Amino acid sequence: MKWQTLNTTMKVIVVGIFIVALLAGASAIHSWFADKLVTSETFTEAKDMKKAKDITRERVKANVPIEVLKKEEAVKKLKIGDPIKSNPNIQITDTAELPPWEGKTNVLATWDTAEGKIKINAEQVPLSFFGFENKKELGVRVGYSTDGMEMRSTVFGRWQFARIGNVHLGIYGEANSRGEGIGQLEISYKF
Repeated sequence: MKWQTLNTTMKVIVVGIFIVALLAGASAIHSWFADKLVTSETFTEAKDMKKAKDITRERVKANVPIEVLKKEEAVKKLKIGDPIKSNPNIQITDTAELPPWEGKTNVLATWDTAEGKIKINAEQVPLSFFGFENKKELGVRVGYSTDGMEMRSTVFGRWQFARIGNVHLGIYGEANSRGEGIGQLEISYKF
């Protein structure tokens, strides 16, 4: 089949499929080389903010003792392991719980040298207008159909690979116990 022989509707569909495939491929390559999220059941050291890496560090003396959490109690209640637990030189100065967020969160620890108190401040970085996502979902649904009240099961998969503002692009597919299946381009708006 030659491009010239296709009607306008088929040309639009072919170009659309090409664009979706191009975005999906770019998203896959981006997620392969992007920094992996640090998810852990234990406390891990956070990375420095990118814009703060080149700032020169200096030592500041304080005339007051620094306020810290009682280490033995914090280790027990917060279930803190090594290397923090076993190192007597490491003290726990403050804690924070950050709400879930799709983007990055910058964290800044401040020290009031007059009072000896340390505080943690957080800033959620707004998402860019365009971004590659790599959200994958696999699942199974089981239930009764309204068509004859027969039991059916469905296996489904979803991959959202790009975001433009609040619009998410992806592909979706499912197959049910009757042998029927579908594959679809997914465009969704999240608010």
